[in-house]
Amino acid sequence: MFHDRRFLRAVPSWAVVMGWLAYSVPGQAVGEVAPVGGSEHAFIRAEGGVLSVKIVGVPLDEVLRVLAAKSESRLVVHGSRSERVSSEFDSLPLEEGLRRLIKENFVFLYSPDGQLQEVHISSLSPRFFPASRDIPGEDALSGEGTALDNLIARLKSGDAEERKRAVRELGELKDERAIEAVIWALDGDEDPHVRKEAIWALEDLGGRRAGTALAAAVMGDRDESVRQRAVAAVAKIGEDVAVEPLTLALRHDPDRLVRYVALVSLVEIGEDSVSILREALNDPDELIWAKADELLTVIRNEGVNAGSPVGK
Repeated sequence: MFHDRRFLRAVPSWAVVMGWLAYSVPGQAVGEVAPVGGSEHAFIRAEGGVLSVKIVGVPLDEVLRVLAAKSESRLVVHGSRSERVSSEFDSLPLEEGLRRLIKENFVFLYSPDGQLQEVHISSLSPRFFPASRDIPGEDALSGEGTALDNLIARLKSGDAEERKRAVRELGELKDERAIEAVIWALDGDEDPHVRKEAIWALEDLGGRRAGTALAAAVMGDRDESVRQRAVAAVAKIGEDVAVEPLTLALRHDPDRLVRYVALVSLVEIGEDSVSILREALNDPDELIWAKADELLTVIRNEGVNAGSPVGK
């Protein structure tokens, strides 16, 4: 389970904190609920990790409120999602059902044992939130012979080692169409070694599209070793895309090494170093607060003008 400095701390139901609407969820799922959206024929049922839905033209905010009371996973809505949704399906795994309902601007967070722990839904433009885990089709990516088609096929159906090699070779093509397949591997492949290979490829490729995908991995990948690699990689892409995910990782990631790399990377970027370091002094792990104290001492001794007094 996440410790106390998890991605977002628990807040009371329907409370607004820093502009984020967080739905507090009880730990025990229940069965069918009251009608949704004013219709006696509309319903949402979440039980045992399985979701069934029948709704027509219901605001997504209302759907999320009802679902939050019935799901074992915690839903956190950043802003508002007032678009109306219509959907009907029966007994889908919770994650697949949520993807169908939310469609875009969301991130899943998992506990160390692989269980879905939290779902973060954003009303913002999809800067860091991949809209789909579907791999781009061959038709969309091909057109220059069979080499790209062959790599895509290996990425879809090969074993882990074949998929790693396919990701590496796709990255070497430096082709916009191939980049989309590498991004899919980072977002959707089940093997963390394949996802880390995708991070290496995207780090080499650079650019805004690669940075956005790496930022999503920093905030959403379930494997701490992948998040560690993504933190280091996104820092090299550029300050404009790196600061927000690195700051969130430093504040909320449950893994101490992810937070450590995020701290060092933010200081190297130079993003308000003194404020970041002073905040990191409150981290419960000695690895983090001791490093923050060390870096503050360096700044103090070098007389760096950070725009504010240096101190604990």
